[in-house]
Amino acid sequence: MFASALAASVTLNNGDAVEFGQGAGLVIACDEEIVTRINEEWYQTDEVFQVSTIELTDLNVAVSTVANSGCGGKVIKIQLLDNLGFPFIVGDSDLTEISVTLPAGGGTGPIPATATSGATAVFESPSNDDIGTLTVTVSGSVHPVASGVYRVTLESESPGV
Repeated sequence: MFASALAASVTLNNGDAVEFGQGAGLVIACDEEIVTRINEEWYQTDEVFQVSTIELTDLNVAVSTVANSGCGGKVIKIQLLDNLGFPFIVGDSDLTEISVTLPAGGGTGPIPATATSGATAVFESPSNDDIGTLTVTVSGSVHPVASGVYRVTLESESPGV
């Protein structure tokens, strides 16, 4: 059975930008230059490499309401997907995403970012400005096997949504 939905006007996310990206080079409304990287570590018990950190490089944490001008203060949701597009459980219990509230602007030294249970996050800019790298460390009890991760997805939203 097929159905149709027709509308003259559709409003999503209270009119704020809806942002989603996946892959190695990502395009999301607040920053079109983000690149992801997964780092792994050897887990001797199971004799596999597990995901240890996820890096978002060239991330702009300037505070802006204009598209592609900064993700500062926004929440970034990170998922690791298998070859069929299913999310891995990561961090603690049955969570399939890590949510990180980005700092509102860059600055000197490592800047802690708030992450969901089972992860920690820090933003660093080599030039002490708004462009830098967010490193998310999987600190919970569940670390996906690195060779099974086929995609990293990012979704951003305003806090409190």
